[in-house]
Amino acid sequence: MRRPEGGNCVEVAACPNAVHVRDSKAPAGPTLHLSPTAGANFLTAERYIRHLYTR
Repeated sequence: MRRPEGGNCVEVAACPNAVHVRDSKAPAGPTLHLSPTAGANFLTAERYIRHLYTR
């Protein structure tokens, strides 16, 4: 989910048993670890919010 133009971005790593999310500008900072279901919900919400702001 990185955007070449910069801005507020996160990196997402999907693994079989977890989804890991971190701030792309602070890779050594905290990481959010989610279950696959919670990770899917997070990504769905992110896409919806991005859609609202890009209309």
